[in-house]
Amino acid sequence: MQYKTLTEGQISDLFLFCEENEIKFYDVQIEMVDHLASAIEQKWAENPGLTYEDALWSVYDDFGASGFRKIRTVKEKALQRKYNRIQWSHIADFFRLPKIILTLASCFAMFLVFKHIDGDYRIVFSILGLFIVGVFTYYLFYFQKTFRIETNTDKNFAMLDYFKHLKGQFIYYAVFPPLNILIWSYVLIE
Repeated sequence: MQYKTLTEGQISDLFLFCEENEIKFYDVQIEMVDHLASAIEQKWAENPGLTYEDALWSVYDDFGASGFRKIRTVKEKALQRKYNRIQWSHIADFFRLPKIILTLASCFAMFLVFKHIDGDYRIVFSILGLFIVGVFTYYLFYFQKTFRIETNTDKNFAMLDYFKHLKGQFIYYAVFPPLNILIWSYVLIE
């Protein structure tokens, strides 16, 4: 007995079906299409006389409207966990030996500078000003041009959306933690 499989046109139709059901990210659509295709082929294995449309609506009815949303939510959360693991692996790469030694050495050098300036707020705020100007210069002239992700499709990806969100928060993460360290070290040393 030969099993029916989906054609390329039917798979394209499943992508459109996912878009119509408010699945906006292409990587989530891929997961959902795989899930739907497997369920449709299973329906065909049980009843080979079913048409594609009947099998699709039968699968959709099995999920139900809320079940389809639940599956979409589960797939989005699974991809988010995957992307978080990727992000944390890159963060963990920072805490390797050469970079961590350089970070600790620069913090120690900053501590010594603040200890020897003897509470002169003009020097502290000029260092702070140089730091902020440096961060904004880096952001405007290097970061924006270097860390650009472009796709050759018109599809939305959950990972790209997540990275665009993080890219918008670059200044927040780059300026405020060192700013707090700078101000608190000035207050505590004095």
